[in-house]
Amino acid sequence: MTDLGAYVCGQQRCFVADGVPLPVCQRCLGLYSGAALTWGGLLLGGAWRRTLPLRPVVALQAAALVAALLGGLHAIDGGPAWRLLCGLWTGHVIVVWLVGGARQLSVAGGTYPMPEWSRRASIVLAAAPGALAVVAWGFAAWGRVGWYLWAGIALLGVLLLAFSGALALVAIGRSLWQWVRLRLRPNA
Repeated sequence: MTDLGAYVCGQQRCFVADGVPLPVCQRCLGLYSGAALTWGGLLLGGAWRRTLPLRPVVALQAAALVAALLGGLHAIDGGPAWRLLCGLWTGHVIVVWLVGGARQLSVAGGTYPMPEWSRRASIVLAAAPGALAVVAWGFAAWGRVGWYLWAGIALLGVLLLAFSGALALVAIGRSLWQWVRLRLRPNA
């Protein structure tokens, strides 16, 4: 798994579990774990059927991405838990935006109903960055659970991020195809 991890990570600053470094660095572990946790939440709550979140939630997620970017540029470096948190936030936002954007593209212009975010679902989504912060700072306490568990979560996250990207690409292609068909249709 360490060899596979080399394809998606530089493998520097890795957490150590069971005396062995994990196959991905702290930030990548956060990225892939954030993607896996977010997909789990989307599936359990049915939010995968919704489009992009409401603007205040998007603004909060954008702020989390800016903080993660500052961490990635080493302008802010609070240590391993901070690097893990930056990855968690990034993985979470990427999945929400890719899946929500793909859903929005697939229903826009179609006859499908545009599922709105309820107030409760928006609050839960807005609370996700804070919950991920608790996960990041709690990692030190329960991070020694096992190498295979964390490596498996990272691998699952890689697969789910790839799946999210594929969904978005299919939705973009489908939307572009519909746009081209409408433009090429002869006027009657």
